[in-house]
Amino acid sequence: MTSRRSSYIAAPLFTEGERAFNLALADLVEQHLAVYLPQRDGLLLRDLREAGEDSPETRRRIYAMDIDAIRACDVLLAVLDGPSVDDGVSFELGYATCLGKTCVGLATDSRRAVGYFRNPMWDCALQRVFYSMPELLEWAAASGATSELLR
Repeated sequence: MTSRRSSYIAAPLFTEGERAFNLALADLVEQHLAVYLPQRDGLLLRDLREAGEDSPETRRRIYAMDIDAIRACDVLLAVLDGPSVDDGVSFELGYATCLGKTCVGLATDSRRAVGYFRNPMWDCALQRVFYSMPELLEWAAASGATSELLR
C-alpha cells in the first residue's frame, strides 16, 4: 500500500479573487493529493497585521511554517497566472527545486500560453506545465495513485 502523496500550492494570495481561486484549486487537488495551502494551513501576514502582530518574529514564523511545508511535500504546484509570476511563488519554486522536489505549474492565464515569453529560471524549474484544470487533475489523479510521481 502506498501512502498518499502530498503537495504544496504556491500561489499569489493578495486579492480576494486569488484566495478564492486557491481554495477552489486546493479542493480539487485534494481529491488526489494531500494539500498544504499557505493561506489556509499556514499564517497570512495580512491577517496577523490586522490583529496587531506584524513583527520580525511574526514574519519568521510565517517563513518557517512555509519552508517546513515545502520540505515535507512531494510536489510543489506553482500557480503561474498574472502579468508576471508572483515573487513569493518564484521563491517557493526555487527552494523546492533546490530540494529536488517535483515541481509543476498551472497556467490558466493566456499570458502563459505556449509561444509567449517564459522566464527560463521558472520555466526550467518545472517538470510540467498544465494549461487547464482538467489536465492538472488528470496528472494529480495518476500521481496520487502511484508511489513515484509521474513526470
